[in-house]
Amino acid sequence: VCVSQWTACSVQNQFPHVKDKILVIPNGKPAARFEQKILSPDKVRLLTISRGETYKRLSLIPEMKKRLPKNFEWHVLTDGRGRTQMSSDPNIFFHQSLTDQAVEELWQHTDIHVHPSLWEGYCLPAVSALSFGVPTLYTGGSGVDEVTADAGIRLTATSDVDDWADAILAVAADPQNYLHLAKEQWQRLTAWPQVAGQLKTLYDTMSK
Repeated sequence: VCVSQWTACSVQNQFPHVKDKILVIPNGKPAARFEQKILSPDKVRLLTISRGETYKRLSLIPEMKKRLPKNFEWHVLTDGRGRTQMSSDPNIFFHQSLTDQAVEELWQHTDIHVHPSLWEGYCLPAVSALSFGVPTLYTGGSGVDEVTADAGIRLTATSDVDDWADAILAVAADPQNYLHLAKEQWQRLTAWPQVAGQLKTLYDTMSK
């Protein structure tokens, strides 16, 4: 069972003989919360949610931050390994082991979701961003493409920190422009009850 077409293709490329055994069932979406964002008129708040593996490229964040105005505030929810990848900056705030309510409060105050990871099978933080009407800047070429579609701003694996900073500034100039795109894309995603139903049907078939 693969959570995206990209994951399925990746598995098939590595193991061609399993082609007929692959089934794609995407992860589910949370409830929509489009009207709950609480934005500050004098700050732009960025959010990154990621573990600390090297391919997640959290080390790019301090370099991006150096190229942004001082009123840009970056929040990073990560593990201890992710934090060690980033140098200290008074406008980078680290979070770890938060409750669901605390994570939701982060989203409520977020203007832009930034996800520099090279690969993602699906990317649940990008789904959460859609549910809050928050635009996602991300590295294209993996499962995130299927999650965000036109509601995301796609960069490439070769985009440098200046490219990322320029993209952040462009979105920050008019974040509301992406709100309707986020709503439309969120409606296209599969809900968790549907995911559960598809998995149950699969397990029932396998048990016969």
